Amino acid sequence: MSSKVYEALFQDIDRHMDEYMGELCDFLRIPGVSTYPDGRENMEKAAEWILEKLRTLGFEGGLRQTEGWPIVMAEHTYRPGAPRLLIYGHYDVQPEMPVEEWISPPFEPTIRDGAVYARGANDDKGQVYTYLKALESYRRVYGEIPLNILFVIEGEEEIGSKSLLRLMREQPELMQADIFLMSDSSMLSK
Repeated sequence: MSSKVYEALFQDIDRHMDEYMGELCDFLRIPGVSTYPDGRENMEKAAEWILEKLRTLGFEGGLRQTEGWPIVMAEHTYRPGAPRLLIYGHYDVQPEMPVEEWISPPFEPTIRDGAVYARGANDDKGQVYTYLKALESYRRVYGEIPLNILFVIEGEEEIGSKSLLRLMREQPELMQADIFLMSDSSMLSK
C-alpha cells in the first residue's frame, strides 16, 4: 500500500498526540511491579486501566483472575470467519531499583529529547498503549476494524508468565489465532 493510504491515519494520530501522551503518562504512573507481593492494588489498577481502554474501543472481555496477577482478555469481533489477530503484551514492570540511578522518578513520566522516560515506557506499557491508540485512530478515520482481534495482556511476564502458560495449557482454544503480534520488543526506528 502507498503511504497516501495511511496519510489520514497519521494526521489523526498527530491531532490527538497531546491527548495520547497524557493518557500514556497516566498509565505509566501506575507502579505495577509484579515482583512486589503487596502490589495487588497497583497490579489490578493497571489491568483495569487497559480493560477500560479496550472497552471504550468496543472490545468485550474482562479480567481473568489467576493464582497470580489478572490477565486482560478482550475481543473485537468483526464477523465470524474473519481472520483473528491475537495481540500479546504485558502490563507488569521490573522493580525500579536502584532508584538512585534514575535521572527522574521512575513512576513520574518525563519527556527528554522527544522520548518518554518512566518504568514501563519501553517494556511493555508503551508498546501495548501504542496498539490501543493505533486502533482508536484507525476506527475514527476508516471505521470498522476488518479483523477479529483478541488482546491478551498479562501481569506476570517479568516473573515467568506462569498463569498465562497454565491458561494456554488448560484452554488452548481461547488463544487460537491466524495472526500473532507480540508487543514486547524494541522498535527498530521511530
